[in-house]
Amino acid sequence: MLKHPHIVELLETYSSEGMLYMVFEYMEGSDICFEVVRRAVAGFVYSEAVACHYLRQILEALRYCHENDIIHRDVRPACALLATADNSAPVKLGGFGSAVQLPNGRDSVETHDNSAPVKLGGFGSAVQLPNGRDSVETHEYI
Repeated sequence: MLKHPHIVELLETYSSEGMLYMVFEYMEGSDICFEVVRRAVAGFVYSEAVACHYLRQILEALRYCHENDIIHRDVRPACALLATADNSAPVKLGGFGSAVQLPNGRDSVETHDNSAPVKLGGFGSAVQLPNGRDSVETHEYI
């Protein structure tokens, strides 16, 4: 199990009648987008420094996952949850329903959504492209 201060903790699993049930720690806060809007309406100033603070926590969680050969595959604002409704609450990464563990000897996993355009439709030549999806998601946070 993944144990990290910025990952929603899986507390228990059990199965019944062929179904798997997972119990996670309770997140009092909502997803980051909802909380940012709620706080802005209440007069809280959402600055680039605050966005960077949240992103750093999410990236620390992802680094921990990758160090443990876990690929999240669905990182988006709805998966970034605030532990409490307090302005100083830590962000915790959840939404691991699409996550995979890398098989031995593999260092990447690819899905249709994050495949390079050259692999999907032959746009241009086989050039190393930056991961534009991360840039878009980072922009959403800022």
